[in-house]
Order: sequence, then structure tokens, then C-alpha cells
Amino acid sequence: YHSLQAELLKRWSKGYSLQLAYTYSKSIDDSSTSSTPGAGVVQDPNDYRKGNRAMSDMDQRHILSVNGIWDVPFLRNRGALTSAFGGWQLNVMERITTGIPFNTVLGFDRALIGGGRVVGPQRPNLVGNPHLDPNRSHGELVAAYFDKAAFDLPPEGQFGSLGRNALIGPGFAKTDLGIIKRFSLGKERLGKIQFRAEIFNLFNNVNFANPVANRASPAFGKIQTAYDARIAQFGLKWEF
Repeated sequence: YHSLQAELLKRWSKGYSLQLAYTYSKSIDDSSTSSTPGAGVVQDPNDYRKGNRAMSDMDQRHILSVNGIWDVPFLRNRGALTSAFGGWQLNVMERITTGIPFNTVLGFDRALIGGGRVVGPQRPNLVGNPHLDPNRSHGELVAAYFDKAAFDLPPEGQFGSLGRNALIGPGFAKTDLGIIKRFSLGKERLGKIQFRAEIFNLFNNVNFANPVANRASPAFGKIQTAYDARIAQFGLKWEF
């Protein structure tokens, strides 16, 4: 794992704090612990390092994270008015990342290794450019995230030429917002009531998961799942 990490930090003062962090990295391994089809299993045990050494399942080349806290100055230090209408705090967190690799597999024993061996990680031959324009419409991305014609079956009894984790999945972008307000109950011994509203994926970005990467599946190349849409939740807490 190699990375460049940079951070800008404005510590808490004048009613707000702000942090920006960026990581540019690359993670390489022979096997990863992941739910990716065929991950963690070697295609050819006689060619372990060359055939399996590639980007890790969790590799993300770019990660940008921004978070901040702001005490809204509206009606600050106005006594009863502040208690009733002021004293709001906003918490914001933004995360933008590139996608993670996925392993394109055949889904059957083309190499004829037999003998009860696991055949999941056998890969196809790469015969063309699998990359399609990532700026297409959502409908087009879902229907074909990559060019299926770029993959072909290897000759019987042979392993495919495609490397492990050769393609990168869709990127990810999400903004979370928290709104907090504390109400005094009049006497110190009674404490305060905290109201909290939290909105996850504020702008309702569509964040697709990796496409189906098993060539034996009728859905090969299609995206069938996505991460959560906008979620809002509200809560009250008694602080005493």
C-alpha cells in the first residue's frame, strides 16, 4: 500500500471548524478478503503471483472527505429568544471516492482442472477495450457498465489472459447533514432536551454498486444494485 495523504484543518474557533482530507493511493496484493466473486482464490496455482497479483479488492485511488461543524449565529446570546429560536448547530460531511476493482470471471471450469477444485476465479481472455463512457445516462450504465464483447472464452484447457481485478466499478459521492438544537428546561438540574435531525445522502445521489462480473450470468455487465438513497431520521435526547 502506497499513498499520498493531505489534510487541511481549521480548528474550532469563532463558532465553526472545518476539515478537508484527500488520499491518493494504490493497494496491491495477491488475495483480498472480500465478497467479490472469485476473490481470495487463485486461478492457476502454478502461476500464483503473476496470475493473481493485482489491485486489492478494497483499492480506491482517490478519496476526498470534507466535514465541518457550524454554530449558526442567528439569535445568538439573546436569552429567551436564543433558547426558543436560536442555538442551532449544523454538521456536514461530504465523501467522494473513485470506484473499487472487481474480478471478471467465467463461472465454470474452462481450464478443465476438475477434481473438485474451485473454478470460480477462472477468467476470460481480453480481446478488446472493455471501457465505455462513464458519463452516459443512468439507464445506459445499468444496462451495460462495460463492453461485454471485449471478453472471450479461452481455448479449452487453458486459463484466460485477463488479470485479476482488471476493471474499476462506479464512483461514490454522498453528503450527510446533521441539524442539532438544545432546549433548556428552565432549571439546571432538569438538564436540556436535544433535538437532532439527520439526513444521509442529502442530495439523493445515485451510487451504483459494482456490476455483475460473472460471464455465465444472463446479467453479465449489468448493474443490479445501488447504495442507499436519501434517508432522514429524527431524535430527541434528554441531557441531565
